[in-house]
Amino acid sequence: MGFIPIILFSLAFIFLWGIVNYNSLRKIRNEILQLQESIIEVSLKRKNLATELLSGLSIIEADKENIASIMKIGDNPLIDADNIRQVLGNEVSRTQLSVELNALSQLKEIPRYPSGQINSLIDFTRQLIEMQPRIMDLFHNYQDMVSKPPSRFIARLFGFG
Repeated sequence: MGFIPIILFSLAFIFLWGIVNYNSLRKIRNEILQLQESIIEVSLKRKNLATELLSGLSIIEADKENIASIMKIGDNPLIDADNIRQVLGNEVSRTQLSVELNALSQLKEIPRYPSGQINSLIDFTRQLIEMQPRIMDLFHNYQDMVSKPPSRFIARLFGFG
């Protein structure tokens, strides 16, 4: 008779742990999906703006290096849900954003270029730079939860991972 309350308490504890773990996995997955959508949206706007800006420019020799950095924005492959982890985890993409931000800041000082478009590109680039570490942390935390026991059991049971 003394073992029944212990068994019931243990089962209740395991059940509550499973609910908390499931909700944690779902919350992190939803945060990742929302942040992915934001990054894809900003990347698309940024690429379209860079393409629009380049289509109207006559390149002056002194500015070729800065314009080349903006051209890389236009040439970057579009980030989508399938390749976002690979693109954001790539060290080259992280340093490329900083290089592009510096080039855009230099172009901003030149009055012959449309400052509104360049300011928008700077804002989009800064947004991407700010979002990148957050989503990488979320990816890392999610992978840890999905791959390590005992959370791995809940992840597999409910299709996370």
